[in-house]
Amino acid sequence: MEQGKGCFDRNIDKAKVTDGDGDGTSVLQQCVCLEETCQSLGAETNMKVIHVVPKTKEFHQQQVDLTWRIVSDADVSSQLHAICGPVLTRASSGGSEKDMTVEEFYSIREAQAREASVMKYGDEVQGDHWNEVIKHLTIAGIKFELLGMQLNNQIKLDVSDSKQNSSWPDSRDGVFVMYNYARLATLFSNYDQEVTNGTYPPLPSLTSIDFATLREDQEWGLLFNYVLQYPIILQDVYQEVMSNLGPKVNLQMHKICGFLVSLSRDLSSYYSHVHILGGGHSHLLPVMFARLYLMKAIQQVIRKGLSLLNIRPLEQM
Repeated sequence: MEQGKGCFDRNIDKAKVTDGDGDGTSVLQQCVCLEETCQSLGAETNMKVIHVVPKTKEFHQQQVDLTWRIVSDADVSSQLHAICGPVLTRASSGGSEKDMTVEEFYSIREAQAREASVMKYGDEVQGDHWNEVIKHLTIAGIKFELLGMQLNNQIKLDVSDSKQNSSWPDSRDGVFVMYNYARLATLFSNYDQEVTNGTYPPLPSLTSIDFATLREDQEWGLLFNYVLQYPIILQDVYQEVMSNLGPKVNLQMHKICGFLVSLSRDLSSYYSHVHILGGGHSHLLPVMFARLYLMKAIQQVIRKGLSLLNIRPLEQM
């Protein structure tokens, strides 16, 4: 066992597993929980367990790690530790810190997401459908807000009630990504409806598409910078975990967040000045089909990226 910087703490030589009454301590209880979870998942060899904890819990979690290795009959040597930086809240830009529970923070973001939705969509923002939409937008916004920075960095969350000072919803990256996914879902829903109406023919097979009809620089930018780049981003994130011998690992989920936000910005710019669904004239169909397949690829990238963050995309707003 290596000890020192980037490894196990130099002072970690023992761990208390029972208290004075013979009951299991939190160290042993976590070991039992980990063991039961792995068994329920049917985890075999080559399993990697990542402990995600704040800096204040790092030493305790290392005790859990080493104790579990001793008491488990399975091979649980592949354990990594991702250390989170502190999360602070402040009432205004440059203002003092403000203590807040998770529930209070969620309520603030939910109220801000609802207010932003009303400003955009008006009186239709009501009922169960919109409650569900706002719930998912709030969750997405918070996840991007927290995961959009490197894990071990300090995060300062602005919870000001002032529209002038608050960074929300102006910096609602997660909401922006969700909006652009819903935009694409609506595009394909409209296309399918027009196919049913007889305006357009069904989308032909991919092998018959002439992508040379794509003449816009932004179209090729979307393809090369995002569709083809996505597997490379995933490989970077994956390799950091799979090739790391531990115990400390830097989860780079901020790369996924930044990639999706950048993609959404370029997609929004492209979508605002290009009419993908043109008229039903035969000479316009080849470029429309090529654009639809490009949008399908973009939609798939966003959907898979969101799934890595455990975010369910919205099919409509």
